[in-house]
Amino acid sequence: MTVYGESYVSSSITDPYLVPGDSFNVSILATNIPAFSGADSGGISGFDITLDYNSSILKPVAAGFAAPRCPLSDNCVFDMPVNDTVIVHQSVDSPAGTTRLSVVGLGPDHRPDLSRLQGQPATLFRALFAIAGNGLTSISIHQRSSQLTSLSGGCGNLLPFTVLDLSFDNRAPFSVSATPSRRTVQPGQSFTTLVNVSIVNSAGYGIVNLTLSNYVPPLYTKALYNFNPVSGSLNNSGSGRSFTSHLTINTNSTAPLGTYMLTIIGVIPATLFNRGFQQNLNFPLTLAHVFPMMTAPQASLSHGTIISQTLLGYSPDTNTSSLLASFTTNNSPTAGTAVTFAAIAVWCSSPPYTLHWNFGDGSTGNNNPASHSYPNAGTYNVTLSVIDTDGNNYSSSQQVAVANAQQSSNLDPVIISSIVVLFLLLSTVFLLIRRQNRSRRS
Repeated sequence: MTVYGESYVSSSITDPYLVPGDSFNVSILATNIPAFSGADSGGISGFDITLDYNSSILKPVAAGFAAPRCPLSDNCVFDMPVNDTVIVHQSVDSPAGTTRLSVVGLGPDHRPDLSRLQGQPATLFRALFAIAGNGLTSISIHQRSSQLTSLSGGCGNLLPFTVLDLSFDNRAPFSVSATPSRRTVQPGQSFTTLVNVSIVNSAGYGIVNLTLSNYVPPLYTKALYNFNPVSGSLNNSGSGRSFTSHLTINTNSTAPLGTYMLTIIGVIPATLFNRGFQQNLNFPLTLAHVFPMMTAPQASLSHGTIISQTLLGYSPDTNTSSLLASFTTNNSPTAGTAVTFAAIAVWCSSPPYTLHWNFGDGSTGNNNPASHSYPNAGTYNVTLSVIDTDGNNYSSSQQVAVANAQQSSNLDPVIISSIVVLFLLLSTVFLLIRRQNRSRRS
């Protein structure tokens, strides 16, 4: 992540091999920090940064700005003597989904030395995240409640900054679905099902090869199944987001009745740049005798009842939309203050998208990002509806808690410096009085 002193977070971590129980570090970096212009101006003297994430996917373990978690050798610029810094606030996953760290240097003589970095980004602190589940989440910096502090004329000065948020994604990189999702046929019959392979994230870029597993005797006597085509390319282009293949399966007329659990497998082979990935889809195939359906006798026919035969089948699964969307807010909403809603994670579908917001108080919007101000505190059910060019639609709702507006308070480095100076002055006066009293006694 980067906070540009601006500060930033690196763009994305996409790795389906990071599973619950694994962990990784996130470094919060600052770039474009004002250069030292004198003994009491320039540089950076403190920060107050709040991170937001989905706590069902990620659980922070620790956050630190000094060794051993964040040593000076790794460009962690606040790894200074303990007496040079004050921790104003430190909370890890409290409340759930939020981690905050606030540190300030004790005046002009206690601030990081950036001269050795020569234009490199400075690391403000590191957070260790444990993986709690699979999914997609952003690790974002709350810009409204975060700040960077510099010095100007020996006084604290808030630096303007922008952020680049991190996204973490350990979902399967592509999905495999079949329509219909299962079949029932008579022994000796053949059938065709449509297999769809769709990209989920960038780890799925590549050639996906299809094969069928568990297709063994006595279900067949010869290898009689076929994918057409047997492979397809997934990429970020409009036509490369997905491909379809027709799977034809033949059955043996003497195969025993029952359900056979076949597996449709999609594989991206490992390369120098990709560890490869395999996605499995269970495909139940049932062999059963189909009982004839009786129809009413036809008056015009003299040879008796007509027998009408209908194969048992399954309707296609209508819940196979690959259009997904969610949204985030960039701050902790308060009444009378604009809240920004941003749609995220629209994938496996055909752009452009039409968005509609229902902010839960009777107001609506169509922009992305969308801005809305709530006049009163309360809990509002915000719904985002998305429609792609193919007519697929998806809705996502979240409860947004809006608090009463209240005056925020920030710990100013100038106040800290003033308190330190006053303390030293009082200590000096106290020592002088004690010496005078001793002199009088002697």
